[in-house]
Amino acid sequence: MSTHANNSILPVSYYEASLLDASLLDANNFNQRAHYAALNHEVDCDVCVVGGGFMGLHTALNLQEQGLKVVVLEAKVIGFGASGRNGGHVIPEFGGSQRSFEQQLGMQSAMAIWQLAHQAADQLRERISHYQIACDYQAGHIEAAISNQHLAALKHWQAHINQNYGDQSQMISLAEMPQYIGSQRYQAGLLNMNGGHLHPLKLACGLARALSNSNAKNSTAENSDAHTNEQVVYENSAAISWASNKDGSQVLVQTAKGQVCCHHLVLGCNVGIKSIQNKAAQKLAQRILPVTSWVIATEPLAQSLANELLPSRAAVVDMRFILDYFRLSADNRLVFGGGCSYTGQENPTSLKKIMRDKM
Repeated sequence: MSTHANNSILPVSYYEASLLDASLLDANNFNQRAHYAALNHEVDCDVCVVGGGFMGLHTALNLQEQGLKVVVLEAKVIGFGASGRNGGHVIPEFGGSQRSFEQQLGMQSAMAIWQLAHQAADQLRERISHYQIACDYQAGHIEAAISNQHLAALKHWQAHINQNYGDQSQMISLAEMPQYIGSQRYQAGLLNMNGGHLHPLKLACGLARALSNSNAKNSTAENSDAHTNEQVVYENSAAISWASNKDGSQVLVQTAKGQVCCHHLVLGCNVGIKSIQNKAAQKLAQRILPVTSWVIATEPLAQSLANELLPSRAAVVDMRFILDYFRLSADNRLVFGGGCSYTGQENPTSLKKIMRDKM
């Protein structure tokens, strides 16, 4: 699986295939992909959210929970891009160094950023539970040291966050590593139980389902004669352009066959923003860097082998700049990711061999 600036060429992923495999569906078909009609008429709402990935879906659900009427426009299908085909790791920290936040913003602001990341992980678990999203969430995330230099940095980092942030991450020694990872590659690890891993496409589909189901319940409770099943999520409905009306009170968002009239517009479309015919969109597109990483998955492994590889079932990421990351899926596949490209170009021709060798 890969993420790519040109979404039209993305292949079907393991995650997508797992939703189509009847043997992996639960009794209530919660994991089955729902399909949402394209927008072919005019619709009014408080907020139009462009993008059916994690940013767009979480934002729309937050707004809907506050009583606002929301419409989500997705150019392809829910979770089609990076949100539905990533490594599936839940890591309660930002990609930038926390030390950099401290140096550039001061400790008070750095602590607020730290809390924001951890609150996001908490909210994710609460949302999964509240909306009964069957996305195979598993607690536990390990940052693993390969070299002695990594080990020293990891120990120093644990002491720093324990002292300054009250963090309770657990240091895993070399002797303890076999209880967590069946490999001699790692010197030590830092286990964060506030992190974990999940099936990203199941999460995305579950968030879309929560939006649709909550809207129907709210409409029914308010007025049984209203449009109780008014659609919230529209697939195959790319936003082509937008413009404000004459007095600036509303925004008109155009799709190929429809229009959304809203008071506020949220762009959650990542690299897809460059396809929107609007000067502001094109300016924003210049500030987005397409980053590609690749993920492969094995066939389901024997339980004994799965237990040997990752006894604790925690997800693992190493400490290199271009890192490897891996975890076990709910059906005992090793889901392994790595590599990095900042060009947004096609996948390398030897990608499969590269990823197999890494695994």
